[in-house]
This record gives sequence, C-alpha cells and structure tokens, in this order.
Amino acid sequence: MQLDSPDVFVRFEGFAEDNELLGPDDILYDLELVNLEGTDGPVWTVVDISTFERIFALDAVSGEQVANPYE
Repeated sequence: MQLDSPDVFVRFEGFAEDNELLGPDDILYDLELVNLEGTDGPVWTVVDISTFERIFALDAVSGEQVANPYE
C-alpha cells in the first residue's frame, strides 16, 4: 500500500474526529512527506500550520499510524 495526500487527509479526518480535534474547516493543516535517515522509510505527517505541531503521522508504505518521525 502506498498512500498519497488525499488518502492521508481522509485518515486524518477520522483521527481528528476520534480525538476531538478541530477539523480542517476550523484549523489549517499541511502535509509533509519525510524520509529521514535512520528511520524505517517515508512518513506522512499532518502539521497544524498555526503551531507547526505535527499531530498525526502515517507510514507512507504500510498506512500504519506511527510516531512523529522527528521525535
């Protein structure tokens, strides 16, 4: 499975609803695709652009939710 950006936003909407986060209409979010050295592979992160906090991350290949790759 390889995720593209629309897939990530669909998964994030479910995560946001489950965690009572404000939705995309209330806060502006951005996506970042990173493949950092020393990690298992590429990761999509959803970033709150008002705080630059990474609030959701998915393995770009498996689609599994993962930890923030920067932590």
